[in-house]
Amino acid sequence: MQYRKGMRAVAAGALLGAFATATWAADHVEQLEAVEVRGEPAERQLSEELADYGNRVEIVERERISASGAVDIAQALQMLAPGLHLAPKHGRFDYADISLQGSRNADVLFLIDGVRVNNRLFAGTSPLDTLSTNMVERIEILKGGQSLFYGTQAVAGVVNIVTREFAEAAEGELALGAGDLGEQQLEGWVADAAGNSRFVLSGSHARGDGYQPYRDAHLESSAERGRERGYEVTSLAGRAQRSFGDNARLTGSYVRTEAALDFARPTDNFSTINDRDQQLATLNWDHRFDNGFSYFLKAYWHRWDTEYTRLYTTEDPDRLEVVNDRDPWGFDDYGLNVMGRYRFNGGSEWVFGVDGQRYSGQDAVVNISTQSETVYAAFLQFRPRLALLPHTALAVGARHSRADLGGSNTIWDATARHALGGGHYLRAKAGSAFRLPDAYQLYARDPDHTRGNENLDGEQSLNFELGYGGSAALAGAYLSWELMAFHRRIEDLIASVPDESGRSTFVNTDERVRSQGADIVGRWSTGSGWRGHLGATVARARERGSSEQIDGIPRFFAKASLGRDHAGGRWGWTLAAVHVGRTNDTLPDGLGRQRYGNHEIVDLSTYWQPTAGSPHRFQLRLENALDATYASGITSAERDVDDTPYRVDNLGMPRNIQLRYRYRLL
Repeated sequence: MQYRKGMRAVAAGALLGAFATATWAADHVEQLEAVEVRGEPAERQLSEELADYGNRVEIVERERISASGAVDIAQALQMLAPGLHLAPKHGRFDYADISLQGSRNADVLFLIDGVRVNNRLFAGTSPLDTLSTNMVERIEILKGGQSLFYGTQAVAGVVNIVTREFAEAAEGELALGAGDLGEQQLEGWVADAAGNSRFVLSGSHARGDGYQPYRDAHLESSAERGRERGYEVTSLAGRAQRSFGDNARLTGSYVRTEAALDFARPTDNFSTINDRDQQLATLNWDHRFDNGFSYFLKAYWHRWDTEYTRLYTTEDPDRLEVVNDRDPWGFDDYGLNVMGRYRFNGGSEWVFGVDGQRYSGQDAVVNISTQSETVYAAFLQFRPRLALLPHTALAVGARHSRADLGGSNTIWDATARHALGGGHYLRAKAGSAFRLPDAYQLYARDPDHTRGNENLDGEQSLNFELGYGGSAALAGAYLSWELMAFHRRIEDLIASVPDESGRSTFVNTDERVRSQGADIVGRWSTGSGWRGHLGATVARARERGSSEQIDGIPRFFAKASLGRDHAGGRWGWTLAAVHVGRTNDTLPDGLGRQRYGNHEIVDLSTYWQPTAGSPHRFQLRLENALDATYASGITSAERDVDDTPYRVDNLGMPRNIQLRYRYRLL
């Protein structure tokens, strides 16, 4: 307790100093000369800065995503993001199991252009089931605790989906696609600039009949619609920017996705559909002065609405049981972020800011009435430049957050990166992070689910990383690599605990979780068009006193890709592979601990253009080329005849072919 009070005092004093510095700079603005603002706003460059100061950041570029032929973001991350385990439940645009550095789903925060988009009702629900790759410029994966800048849920890391950048001249593209699983795609984008204004628009429509997501032996006759899991997703995105002189700009963005997504079940299912509408709007003011003082101000609004319909089959073939009839669940988030920086002549820098978020949500499916919550936070980071350490970049910071429910949290963060020479470096990261309880853990009142507890505190974590890496040019090839060790401890775990009546309630327990392991990443490319990446992760994630790996987290997984763009750019190919090691899950009803995993997935994609520089491009993708039958996860169900519980495998995508045609408009 004294430690936390001390950290609060340090953070408060540092923030007052930063505010005084910012106020001085604002009072003397008339003495400053404007300088040119280059590139994107400061917020979109934050991940690059964090990498410079000792954080590990992986980037999945638009070119790599396009070359892979991936239609949805989950596919791209599953095959191309080293160190991130991601297993889509039943193929495209579906829920997924996610792990970063041996984490649970809810320990990874997802963002779109820096705005948190994880479902605030259920923290483990990512936005991957309603976003298309067509709107993506790049995907940034920030590893390790990132609560300093991003707040709750960034315990193991952050996945930031960055939408398409602007262009300085007119550009555009139109694409059509089809696949042998009844799939159809239409997508396009256009960008242009005129004077001080720029804009980019993108859109996509994708639908598919899907595939049978269960083994024949696991599919009961009562699951009439369990034999295929389909989807239909339409996404629109737009960004516009207006520059005011050379040192200020205003940027607005809007993303909307409408989706009808099948929710497959192995028993008692005629039809289950999530009918979803997601909207995200932001307005960002970015201003920079010539003495190193700059700031941005961002307002955002995020709405997630779902109507959930579930129809059961019955013994009477002419009658259906309506379990849910367009029952609503969803939430509204809106907030304000302010971040500023002041750089001294010697190169030292203060980065400081405040966040405010207002949340309101409900869930008629599991009986969560409309609830609201407000969260405030202030953060500060100091980046000193020391004459005694000219080759070392250091950063130390703290953040204090206060929520209506879940209490207050003060965390700290320290990072360093030291250049060793010859292209080699050492980096280190240490700090704490936190995760506030979600609405389900706070408010759930459905008798068939664990009861919520409004007196819950947030979970706390302590994180350490050490990395050694480098880059080199060898025989016409460029190589970069890093070997990293990580350790994380989580306390005040929120868990479901039964009372004397047998009814379970969420409580903070005395249990701890430890995740530790190693991660190796390498990328290379040549002037002759060859490119590739390799990543492998070993993670040991266990509760205190247990020798068993935590459910759903593989002990080992690895990814690799190899590709080549041939001379003239007329044709090329990409081969991507993933190995997922042994994974376990504990099933209810006496089924106990079950094993799955130990499988490989291989995708192959190739493209061809009639002539160099041709606007026409054809692409062929062979997914799961080896036609592996594997479980992306497991669950349980009951037999129709005698209600006997049994294990059910959620099957990953079977082998399938997709063909796409692209036409460059401008």
